[in-house]
Amino acid sequence: MEIPSELMVFKGEEDARKFFYLYENVVTKGLMDNAKAGKIVDCQSREAFDFYFERFKWDNGPTTEAKNYHVVKDVMLKKVSTQKSDAEIMKDAIFLTYDGGDIQAFLTRVEIAYNQAEFNEHAKFGMLREALKTDQLLLQFVLFRGTKDYEEVKQYCTDYADNQKMMSAPSGSRGERPGNIRLPARTSNDTRIDDLCREVEKLHLLMSNGPRNQRQAEPFCHKCNKKGHYASQC
Repeated sequence: MEIPSELMVFKGEEDARKFFYLYENVVTKGLMDNAKAGKIVDCQSREAFDFYFERFKWDNGPTTEAKNYHVVKDVMLKKVSTQKSDAEIMKDAIFLTYDGGDIQAFLTRVEIAYNQAEFNEHAKFGMLREALKTDQLLLQFVLFRGTKDYEEVKQYCTDYADNQKMMSAPSGSRGERPGNIRLPARTSNDTRIDDLCREVEKLHLLMSNGPRNQRQAEPFCHKCNKKGHYASQC
């Protein structure tokens, strides 16, 4: 099927949903989301491009939001689409779930969807916890901290992401010294990271051994991948 060239460029006056359907299924079919996010600027003009530039402009390369296709799409639809019904907006917000990847980008999508649906803080608190059920380790990390409101859930999601980055970083970047290089003095951030490591390790044990066996589980270090001690003791 040949698509008219005028439908390949979004000016901000047309049906936004039709444009994004063609963009996803014809223009960028088979591409990853980050490639879709990068190419979309080539398919905009007039009011649509002006809004995109003002919303996602950058001085030193694309912003984090500009690299996330779902965020760009949600923002553009919110701005220019008048076709989306209240029921559709509510459905999108309710069925939004974390599917892995960049947690900060996911939290941005959550904020946009929940604000569009006009959820209050209590509803946001409950819906975000539901959205995290697709990643049980992340959810248990959040619940383990005793969250009391929506902002705390978002903060603990960020803490979890920071902790995962630290644990997956190359050994040299985690503070292990090559040769005789002196390590800098420990800071309060180091202690906070150790605390996060201990919490994640406890969650690993709880999920792998169950509540009956958690006291008998042997400590496991995620720095050296050996049993008998925690990462904070390595």
